[in-house]
Amino acid sequence: MLEIIIMAVVVIILIALVLLTVYLKRMERETLQEQSLEQQQMERSSVPDELDTAQSTFDKIVQALQDGFQPKNVRNEDDGEAQLMHFLTVRFPNVVQSRGHSRQGRKIDLVLEGVYALELILVINEAKLQALMNEINDAKQDFSKMAVILIDIGEVPATTLQQFIQEYQQLGVKTIVKKV
Repeated sequence: MLEIIIMAVVVIILIALVLLTVYLKRMERETLQEQSLEQQQMERSSVPDELDTAQSTFDKIVQALQDGFQPKNVRNEDDGEAQLMHFLTVRFPNVVQSRGHSRQGRKIDLVLEGVYALELILVINEAKLQALMNEINDAKQDFSKMAVILIDIGEVPATTLQQFIQEYQQLGVKTIVKKV
């Protein structure tokens, strides 16, 4: 009799775990959908009616990234890049976007209009920032303008991050830092 009761309790616990898992997955999906809708509404409401023609397309994009791009739940660079592409597609639907490579064969996260390069880096250590310096040096030869988006997750001291930002800017690279 005791064995039957124990088996019944085990079955009930297993059923409860399955139901809990299903519930949590549904909640996660709904949260992601809500975040996506909120981001789309925010992006639509912030699209300017008239763009200043004296300002270059690249400068408009950089300004929009500084003002409106807010990455969320970035687990890796692929997450950040997907959010970046979504933001740019909604905000600048007529700007041609593609993945690209420099002449040296290095991957460029995003190429705009065939002449502007965007790199997104999840700042997990100083080595990533140094590697970005090498990518910048290669890409600057192939692209007229370049910007980097640094997703700061708090793994690198602020002073170290600031030193790299200054170095990037000295190379003429627009640098955008987003803290998550």
